[in-house]
Amino acid sequence: MRNHAHETSDPSMKARPMKALQPGRRGRRMRWPVLAAAGIALVLAGCYGASTYYDHRSGWVFDPTGTDLDCSVVASNSAPGTYWRGLAGGRIFLGPHETKNISREACFKSEAQCQYWLTQMSAALTLMTAGECTRR
Repeated sequence: MRNHAHETSDPSMKARPMKALQPGRRGRRMRWPVLAAAGIALVLAGCYGASTYYDHRSGWVFDPTGTDLDCSVVASNSAPGTYWRGLAGGRIFLGPHETKNISREACFKSEAQCQYWLTQMSAALTLMTAGECTRR
């Protein structure tokens, strides 16, 4: 049984045929969001992702010792005043009556990378008591 209450007799409201899209036009519209998302993913991947710094299940927090973020390695490969040192310290609450004090130092080529690391560390630590980025 048809429901006539929603039908209209106004000819301007009747369904009109859609204009055919120009060849390639739809592809251009779809390409922009895909390229933007890929660009954002590359930028975030270049800033060392959050999963690199902290594992919630075990309470493990990234330790830069021996990596390319180790300040002794960066200092030996960089001129003074050309890199940034990040310091982060605080406490992680692992469970009822169970905490772990954490302090980390890492060095970066840019202030933006240092600030990103500091933000990730503040998310990893339940209580952040110290955090700074300084030029070295």
